[in-house]
Amino acid sequence: MQNINEEELDQVIDLGLNRKGELNESALRMLGARIKLALERMFTPITAGVSKLKVKGSRKEIDSFFSALKSEKKFMDAYTKYGLDDPRTVKNAASLRRATSGFQSATGIKWPFK
Repeated sequence: MQNINEEELDQVIDLGLNRKGELNESALRMLGARIKLALERMFTPITAGVSKLKVKGSRKEIDSFFSALKSEKKFMDAYTKYGLDDPRTVKNAASLRRATSGFQSATGIKWPFK
């Protein structure tokens, strides 16, 4: 049996890719998949053996990422509970737009979910 280094299981979200000039189609696809993973983990409990999710970037990039992630969860919760036309969902959608706009300004990366 092969031992797996714990570091090999880590999933890294590098929000500084654009700033470093390393943003390409492959990096965007990987970033989108890892953000999707982060969202999935917000809705389901983490089980043993699941890789860690690490976020790298400047303070502004990281803050804007978590703001967008939190807003995405609030919107999805409201949508699921109240439906799309409920004022609470509409309010959360507006907050999500502001948060994703802040993420895009801070990172230069388009928020991968609409």
